[in-house]
Amino acid sequence: MAIKAIHDQNVFMPSMCLLLAVFVLVAYWPRLLKGKAVDLERRRWWLKLLGILCAINFVLAFTFEVYYHVLSCTVSPKYFDTNITIARFVTTKLVSLGVPFWAESATLLEALRLGTINPWDHDTDYSMIDPGPQGVADLLAVFNTKEGHTHANYVPERRLIQIMNKVGAQGPHVDIWFWDEETDETGARFVVGAISDFNFYKRPYGSIYPLQLVPWAGGFVNVPHQAHYLMRGEYGHSYMSKLTFKGDCTHNIFSARWWPF
Repeated sequence: MAIKAIHDQNVFMPSMCLLLAVFVLVAYWPRLLKGKAVDLERRRWWLKLLGILCAINFVLAFTFEVYYHVLSCTVSPKYFDTNITIARFVTTKLVSLGVPFWAESATLLEALRLGTINPWDHDTDYSMIDPGPQGVADLLAVFNTKEGHTHANYVPERRLIQIMNKVGAQGPHVDIWFWDEETDETGARFVVGAISDFNFYKRPYGSIYPLQLVPWAGGFVNVPHQAHYLMRGEYGHSYMSKLTFKGDCTHNIFSARWWPF
């Protein structure tokens, strides 16, 4: 809960509180010194500087709240369109190649809710069973192509492939997460992901398969057999209620995803 609270706060508030505390300290410094000599000129300079910084921080904090409450942390139309274009290219390619994959996390949520992606999302997420080293190499070859103007790289420590429209771009992209198949001592089969990235990281095999192909964002995407069950396990019983977190605003602001050009 503490981590969630930190993630879901106005990122400019702590710095504003700190600046105000320092401003008050400097303003009352002569009293703390109990009559000792004080460089008044330097004190005035510091008060003026701190006042300017507090004012700037207040404007940023207020703008953040407007972006969150009024604009719902949305990315720019250009970013949103590029995000969908890359996602549609990836899903179309995977479907045409017969690669078994499914929509994951917020992407799956919006497939269930609206049939598109969140207006504040910076990427789309998919999952598949780990195809092994040769399978990873094949996927990289498929998506390192001029056809979709995409570049792909494998991130082994996170067990995912990232597909972007520019080399090294921190913009619209697709994450494909790799999962393992496991069988317990009773013979029950599970699909297991990284505990650090998913709440519901150990899922019954039958909750994933057979996959279902559904219309999504102007194309098609696979969803798990028991998609609602999985999203309830991942996000809780209110999973169908749309929530915007201030952490999304923070990432979008500092990555300039609101920039229209």
